[in-house]
Order: sequence, then structure tokens, then C-alpha cells
Amino acid sequence: MGVLCNMVSSSAVGKVLCCWLPVVTFFAQGFEHLVVNMFVIPCGMMLGSPVTIADFCMYNLVPVIVGNIIGGYIFVGLPFLYTFGGEDKNALLPK
Repeated sequence: MGVLCNMVSSSAVGKVLCCWLPVVTFFAQGFEHLVVNMFVIPCGMMLGSPVTIADFCMYNLVPVIVGNIIGGYIFVGLPFLYTFGGEDKNALLPK
């Protein structure tokens, strides 16, 4: 979302704030992200955490992947498509 917001801003300050604000908000609220979890949890496993690879995949990666896909589609993709999409903006609305 930060990258997409950056592309629609025209000033340098706007670009910096548009990149920074979504990322800080996302992590401040404690949401999980696939890339972060793929680094943090294996590091914890190497340091002795009692988590198996099966636990990591089944109880963390699968739900986080599904949540990131759904959340990215609903909260980022659809609003940007509706806002900056093609000529028929009402095509996405239910009839």
C-alpha cells in the first residue's frame, strides 16, 4: 500500500509520508506479515523456541498467507481499482 500511495502523490513530502504511514500503522497495530514471520519465527526456532516446522507452517504461515491475500485484495486492490481504475468505475459495484 505504501508503494501504491507513493505513486499517486506528486510532492516529495507526500511520497515519504505515503510510504511511511501505512507501514508504521500496520506494524503498530500488531498485524502479521508473511515476510516478517518467515524471518522472525525461524530465528526463534534456531534460538531454542519449542516450535516445529510443521507448527510454523500450519499455524502461522498458512493463516498469514490467506489473510495477507484477502486483506491485500479487499483493503488495497479494490479501493485502488475503484479510485484509479478504468472508465467504468461503477462496474465494480453490485447491481
